[in-house]
Amino acid sequence: MKPICLATFFFSSLPALCAPPTGSITRHVWTNVSGVAVPDLTNLSDYPDSPDTSTTASSFLAPTNWSNNYGTRMFGWVHAPVTGDYTFYLHADDNAELWLSTTVSPDQRRRIARVPGWTNAGDWNKFPEQTSPIITLEAGNYYFIEALQKEEGGGDNLGVAWSYPGQSRTYVPGASLSPWQNLAPETNDDVAHLPPGGQVRIPVLANDLDPNGRADIDPGSLAEGTPPTNGSLAIDPVNGQITYTHDGSPTVSDVFSYSISDQAGASSTANVVITISDAPRLPLATSTMPENGPVQELTLVDAFPGLGFSAPVGIVSPPAPDQRLFILEKGGDIRLIPDLQSPSNVRFMDLDGLVSGRSGEVFQTSSEQGLLGLAFHPSYATNGRFFVVYSVNISGVRYQRLSEFAVSPTDPNSANTGSEKILIEQRNEAGNHNGGDLHFGPDGYLYMSWGDEGNANDTLNNSQTITKDFWSSITRIDVDLESEDYTPTDGTGSDDDSVPPNDHPAVVKDNLGNPRYEVPADNPWVATPVFNGQNLDVEDVRTEFWAAGLRNPWRMSFDPVTGDLWCGDVGQGAWEEINLIERGANYEWAFREGNHNGVKWNNRPSGWTPNQQPSEGPNRGPVWQYSHGSGQFEGNSVTGGVVYRGSRIPSLAGHYVFADYGSGNIWSFDVNQSPPNVQRIAGEGGIVAFGHDPTNGDVLMADIDNGLIRRLTADTTGDVFPDTLAATGLFADATTLTPNPGLIPYDINLPFWSDHAIKSRWFGHPETSPTLAYSRDGNWAFPTGSTWVKHFELETERGNPSTRKRIETRVLVKTEEGSYGVSYRWNNDGTSATLADAAGEEFDLAIIDGGVSKNQRWRIPSHAECNTCHSPQAGHALSFQTRQLNRPGTIGAFSGNFVSVLELTGYLSGLTDDPTTLPRHVQPSETDYSLEARARSWLDVNCAYCHSASGTVPTDWDASVSLPLFETNIVNGLPGTGILDPDDRLVVPGDESHSVIVHRAAARNGYTRMPPLATFETDDTAIQLLIDWIESELPSRLSYDDWRSSFFGMDPQGAPEVDADLDGRDNHQEYLEQTHPLLADAPASLTIAHTNGSIRVSLPELSGRSLRLESSTDLLHWTPWPDPENNGVPRASGQALEISIPDPNGRQFFRSTVEER
Repeated sequence: MKPICLATFFFSSLPALCAPPTGSITRHVWTNVSGVAVPDLTNLSDYPDSPDTSTTASSFLAPTNWSNNYGTRMFGWVHAPVTGDYTFYLHADDNAELWLSTTVSPDQRRRIARVPGWTNAGDWNKFPEQTSPIITLEAGNYYFIEALQKEEGGGDNLGVAWSYPGQSRTYVPGASLSPWQNLAPETNDDVAHLPPGGQVRIPVLANDLDPNGRADIDPGSLAEGTPPTNGSLAIDPVNGQITYTHDGSPTVSDVFSYSISDQAGASSTANVVITISDAPRLPLATSTMPENGPVQELTLVDAFPGLGFSAPVGIVSPPAPDQRLFILEKGGDIRLIPDLQSPSNVRFMDLDGLVSGRSGEVFQTSSEQGLLGLAFHPSYATNGRFFVVYSVNISGVRYQRLSEFAVSPTDPNSANTGSEKILIEQRNEAGNHNGGDLHFGPDGYLYMSWGDEGNANDTLNNSQTITKDFWSSITRIDVDLESEDYTPTDGTGSDDDSVPPNDHPAVVKDNLGNPRYEVPADNPWVATPVFNGQNLDVEDVRTEFWAAGLRNPWRMSFDPVTGDLWCGDVGQGAWEEINLIERGANYEWAFREGNHNGVKWNNRPSGWTPNQQPSEGPNRGPVWQYSHGSGQFEGNSVTGGVVYRGSRIPSLAGHYVFADYGSGNIWSFDVNQSPPNVQRIAGEGGIVAFGHDPTNGDVLMADIDNGLIRRLTADTTGDVFPDTLAATGLFADATTLTPNPGLIPYDINLPFWSDHAIKSRWFGHPETSPTLAYSRDGNWAFPTGSTWVKHFELETERGNPSTRKRIETRVLVKTEEGSYGVSYRWNNDGTSATLADAAGEEFDLAIIDGGVSKNQRWRIPSHAECNTCHSPQAGHALSFQTRQLNRPGTIGAFSGNFVSVLELTGYLSGLTDDPTTLPRHVQPSETDYSLEARARSWLDVNCAYCHSASGTVPTDWDASVSLPLFETNIVNGLPGTGILDPDDRLVVPGDESHSVIVHRAAARNGYTRMPPLATFETDDTAIQLLIDWIESELPSRLSYDDWRSSFFGMDPQGAPEVDADLDGRDNHQEYLEQTHPLLADAPASLTIAHTNGSIRVSLPELSGRSLRLESSTDLLHWTPWPDPENNGVPRASGQALEISIPDPNGRQFFRSTVEER
């Protein structure tokens, strides 16, 4: 057999050892069963083992009008005659379900169709759920299949049909069916690796299966066959594993066999080949972790494998019959997939290059700015017009711009970049809450979403006004100007019912002084300018408004069938909303947030009533709201979705599909059901936009974290996933956490805060050739199959190690397109751990803290939440990078700097630096280093995986410690989510009470906790560290501009390259060395002292600077001095770096480099 390795188990593509005979399918019947639903059958005490009748049918068609009040189970195996895409169909009276497995075993079965009511015999189209999704089957393979039917009264029927390439819909014939019968287990060979005298635990049954289901295997029958020659075996029938212990003899291999039987006594055997090697790197060959993570009934796949996109934020298609797909990239590119049957990624338009190439204009992408919206004119096929929303800085002032462009007259796959006509250019005082979605409605008018302009608490006062700017709205305009528009020909300046917009600085006019659009006359406030009970002057009203009172409408869409406009509105600190946008409605921000009083509730007009019905007034609450958090029905930032009207997932027809960017939850609800019954259908972090595949109506999603377009599909394949930690094959003994060969323990310099948890870590790879790719300051690159394990324990009495309790063990696996994470929850005794729910789990832990008993809430993250943090931008394995691993470590017989050890043992490639001089993270307790160095290490570990230049959060600040402080925008910078106090900034030197980073870490002053996922306890040590840094060290830290101003004011002599005091050092060097730029004083310098046959080199004390000692023998070639203390991390005041060096034999020169930190 093949090594387990990634344990993909491609059983669906491997023919069975012995296919059962065909000709019929088994039919079991239970009589006198009340009820109408399938569970009324499956909940019977004698189901499935004791039917009242057992027969076979010659095709997948049961007798009609057989009886009343009975239940049927038709089951066996279906044989695929050809390789290709199959569709299955089900009819029944009354309710019925059709299940199909991805293998011969019923263990991998999934429901693929159902009859929710009743149908006549041969009626395949009464319910969309009667039709399965498209399922790929392979010729020569056979698959478990079953149909369950519950009949109550009246007529009855049950039938299953299929269609496939070359075969139209027909009942599945007996020639393609096998009845249920006992078949022997199918075993497969295994391999394992271990060092001489070592021990390995082999999950021998993990890649075996029983066609009658795993429950048919008799675990007690697992037995040794041919014994090994140079080792001993211990059988673990409960977990289906065999432990092999080598006797230490000088051998390079060994082999043994085992047997396994089913409940009827039918048995099979397989071999296990053992490789014995003293190589420092062994493969983690025993791992049963699958190539991809656990799947759900609906799942997301890469829609266009091999096509990557840079920060995709939109998915748009021109009107039918055009079937091209356009992808918006936040950085300004509009990408095009011309042919979805043969996908390729071509550039349609480069807005960044166009805009930034103009004098005085810069395309903006920071925070929530960038390319935000695209809409094609309904007559695009003939007029080539399309509209774009993007962010631009003009002479230092931010704007949101709505422009019209035209397609190239010579190339349909390219834009005419010289065709821009600006319609609206709205001044933008903040950088977030921009909205920017753009759609043509079924009425032919252009709809655009606008946020409240930014910051928190509606500080710019846009949410409840229609007489100011365009913010906090959905606007609706007419972009089809006729020949008589803005002329007096018809006496009105228009030849239709649309009217000119009121004047506003944002309304851009053509060279004749006319706006480039009109306002539809039936817009709600054109003729009746009343808002919040106040009569307004119509000339003051922004008549473009279609709806008002929105905070940050992030993605909206029209239902292609009903024309309803659905919108997700991002909340502030508590509630997210899904809204059905209606003409003239007020969605209540900032008087309300969700169905709750908002930050400006006390500012509402007298008599103002929330959440009105249409007959009562214009104020509208959300169709659905959800709270902030990380549960199955919680999140932090809604992404509005689309209504599914495709045919490939019948059960989803007519459902609105949407997501939460933060929690990764993906939900749906039936748009015809009120109140909505919201269901979690999948999970994926980083979803920022939805669209449709124009060829088939599939739901597509823009995954900004992974740079992919995802497709929502009904899952019909899936890897077997180990349901216990012991079954993963990662540990030779899961109860003692003894790793199997190839799983390497390691430690890091600064753990991420995990609510007081104590953590242990391991890593490995199922092969020995792939290597990790080194980077000094960036993320390391990892080969597919890389596996990390992190184990969590908690002291139930704080400070008492003897009270440590096992909580969970997480496993992270690098996949071809990203990574996935799952967790195993330990039982109360700490003896075994089982797979946690895909949606996450929360529970309380009894804790004694300072003698006081309390409950500590603990959350095991969902699979989607794992991906939110362990994103490609963050490097997947957050702690597996230079600053964390630059510390002592051991692999086998190799010990030393762990980065070096990884290279020496063949795990790491590309190491070009001397590991003894690499930077590292420092802990809060390492007082030899500055407060700033310790605080910034903490911020990097706990914040930078999202808040960085390549991070997943739209932000202007970067927590990466590799950047100099004043390049991070942390000091006096604004957070991307806004502020609650006008004086608040990310970090205010000398004023921790207005520093948002402290507010977030402490969850105080109205700010929610950061990081937002799976944490309930504050890191008090880190909070105090941040406060001490802000209050004591930071006030004396000056940026170059501040330093220059203090000495030179605006004098040009303060330029960095000028040597103002003529002492041979320019101003930038004086700034770095903290000397006086107007006095010819001595530079910062080293001191060297001889002591007992060695020399001691002391580096100068320079706060906020990175100093490294270098040496040379000829003053031409300099190299960093190899010493772990020579890491460049800024030292604390009074803790100058001193390095002891053996007295050189000959000439040796020393110098120090100085860099700003």
